[in-house]
Amino acid sequence: MDNKVVTTLMRTYRDLGIHVLRFNFRGVGKSEGVFDNAIGEQDDLRAMVRWCQQMLPEVGLSLAGFSFGSSIAAQVSYEVKGLLHLTLVAPPVERYPYARDNQFSSATCVIQGDQDERVIAQGVYDWVAGLQGEVELLRYPEAGHFFHGYLTALKTDLTQILQQQLQ
Repeated sequence: MDNKVVTTLMRTYRDLGIHVLRFNFRGVGKSEGVFDNAIGEQDDLRAMVRWCQQMLPEVGLSLAGFSFGSSIAAQVSYEVKGLLHLTLVAPPVERYPYARDNQFSSATCVIQGDQDERVIAQGVYDWVAGLQGEVELLRYPEAGHFFHGYLTALKTDLTQILQQQLQ
């Protein structure tokens, strides 16, 4: 939850006046438990969603995830009633499930760097091209997986997308 991409996402939402909750999945940092192959991690996110809905029942929810976390956000997104927005950064679509029937239940932004050393960028672009619904792609030709040197541009561009898609 403390890497530069995740903190950039947090700052983007926060600076738009959107409440933000960041957390570590089980077994990461000081979190209890052990990695559960994207099964228990979905339960972690479901628990956070329930907590947010209890604490701020009048506030609509958006989800955002980076790399592995983007798959967890995508999978759980279908369970969040009235989800406002979904942001997926460097989604490893070749390794984890994402869109059901090539469509998400909310407006979605996918962010990918062409020089990603962990995710097959062309695979992401091909996947996005087949998605239906309101989907925006932010593509950074020189960016790698952690968007070194592109985080300011990512924040600026995502801010514009969120302002458009959350109207």
